[in-house]
Amino acid sequence: RLGKTYHFIDPFLGINNPGATISPYNTDCEFVRSQYSADAPIKIHRELIPNCFPLAGLDALAFVHLNVTYPPAESASLAYLYEKLSPGGFILIDYYSFGHGQFATYDPAIEKIGAVVFSLVTGQGVIQRPLR
Repeated sequence: RLGKTYHFIDPFLGINNPGATISPYNTDCEFVRSQYSADAPIKIHRELIPNCFPLAGLDALAFVHLNVTYPPAESASLAYLYEKLSPGGFILIDYYSFGHGQFATYDPAIEKIGAVVFSLVTGQGVIQRPLR
């Protein structure tokens, strides 16, 4: 109803990070697809970030939720994602300040794109692209 396409980027390997062999994560792409109506504007990209970029046919992003639990891949994706982010759009990084934080991994990439991150008490980091 928003006139937007929801892009899922997940290879559905059920891994937590490269090299992991046991995980409770979903490996069934069709299970995810079944959560939406047949005509829902979703696209499932079954690749790992950042190797999947650029995404074909993607002009802009309104909201990005990074939750792969592998900060190096997310950090390496920030420049591309921020470039595609619409003015006023948000990037939510799940593990930014969780526990002891992943500042050493994320902050250089955030500084490089000229963004500012707001750290939530939940351990997430939020980046908003300025309106102008």
